Amino acid sequence: MLLLKNLGKISARLTSKTLFTFLFCALIVMFVYVRKQIKKNRSVVRKVLSYAERSIQSAQFSSPYVPETPLPFSLCNVPLGEDRGVVLEVKTIHIRNIVAPYNPSIIRDGDGFLLFFRYDQFCDGFALPYITYIGCVRLDQNLNQTEEEFKQIELENEFNEDPRVFECNNNLYLIYSSLNHGQSRVMKMAKIDRKTLKTLHEVKLDIQQQKIEKNWNPFCIGENVEKQMFK
Repeated sequence: MLLLKNLGKISARLTSKTLFTFLFCALIVMFVYVRKQIKKNRSVVRKVLSYAERSIQSAQFSSPYVPETPLPFSLCNVPLGEDRGVVLEVKTIHIRNIVAPYNPSIIRDGDGFLLFFRYDQFCDGFALPYITYIGCVRLDQNLNQTEEEFKQIELENEFNEDPRVFECNNNLYLIYSSLNHGQSRVMKMAKIDRKTLKTLHEVKLDIQQQKIEKNWNPFCIGENVEKQMFK
């Protein structure tokens, strides 16, 4: 009986000692992990601060930019287009009788330009709280609206977004993202009359590669012969 009591005490001591050893090792592992994370965070902060200091001191940046999420270090010194002469001027184009046009696409048209754009109108009775339309406006050579008012491009359904205009064999085409009552989305292409801006023909470009097709653009290849359109 005495032997059993002594064995019980020894077992309790061993259990306590093992638990203490386990907790001690766990604390050491946690300490090492936290220390590594602190060093890693300090390294990121140093990179961001270093980039900010170089941006302020360098003349090639018009204004310093410190990203909220640090960029890859190889991209930190990419200069702005305005400072390299890529962007020569920024002009705001005002379109009469339209509120908040956006996501535009522009193409040369004689001495001026055609500017296609998306605009939204709030309404009831649809899956979305608004209908999305595509409009077009004629601009002069100075990118100002002519005396002609903007026109809505008439298409098959109500929800059409993100127009991209291009020309092939002297024909004007518009490709856009079309929604079916806000549920499914496919790409469509319309042939547009350059003078009246009416839709001559409209086709669906659903190539069945994925559930949603969005914002890809065909292109034309060919010189001195009839160009071929690819997608």
